Amino acid sequence: MLLLTETKIRRGSFDVRKIIVACFLIISGLSLNAAARTEIVSVLEAVRIKNDKRAEALYFYEKNWKALREEALKKGYIHSFELIEVVAGERNGFDLILITRYENRTQFDKSEENFQALIKQQGSLKLLNDLKPGDFRESVFSITGKSAIIENRNW
Repeated sequence: MLLLTETKIRRGSFDVRKIIVACFLIISGLSLNAAARTEIVSVLEAVRIKNDKRAEALYFYEKNWKALREEALKKGYIHSFELIEVVAGERNGFDLILITRYENRTQFDKSEENFQALIKQQGSLKLLNDLKPGDFRESVFSITGKSAIIENRNW
């Protein structure tokens, strides 16, 4: 079951249904080492890099998003995470896909509380320069889904 939780899709020449189907396939196919897990919950966010500020965006996600998820992984707050750069030339309205996976619905339901505590520990945002996040990135959409088909792979 795939739930569209937020929609901020730019006007353009792409089919939203195709994006949702592609996202469902990504969420279903990328659950890592999930043989013993029956309820991996994945949150997928599509991000558009604004104004050709790729360096700023990647720095931001590595120093903030990734750092938070590494700590969340150590504390058992999440199952796994992944940042995917979309293949150049794809005309889909976004450049990055951020995926955070949770072992089950209970872990997912505690995610806001857990991440707020981690954000307080982390302190201020780490930025490459004086540009604020809204100057170089934009969330296009976010979806939450539960894995429907899980293949056991050791990545």
